[in-house]
Amino acid sequence: MCGFLLDSFEVSKRDGRKSHIIAVNLNGQILVIEVPGGNPSKAQSYIGPRLFGAGSDLTPITVSFEDCDGNGDPDLIIHIQGSDKLICFPNNGKIFVTQQQQH
Repeated sequence: MCGFLLDSFEVSKRDGRKSHIIAVNLNGQILVIEVPGGNPSKAQSYIGPRLFGAGSDLTPITVSFEDCDGNGDPDLIIHIQGSDKLICFPNNGKIFVTQQQQH
């Protein structure tokens, strides 16, 4: 299992409190967990794509936050090492929503 922890990311247009973000390659399934304001009772999970191929369960993933839909809010971007595709989960002001493939 490969994981990436981005601690204390402040998501704009939410309650102004910092979220803790954890990104994991769980046996080839990408999973991102957001713990808003450090409160685990409000945790959100976002399921990314399943990776295939030899060693896919060891493929490193990282996340970043950029505005990929042009609305001014930081969106969740998943990066898969060895791929030039970015996976964007747009920020609707409360949660990150529907997965969109970016080229």
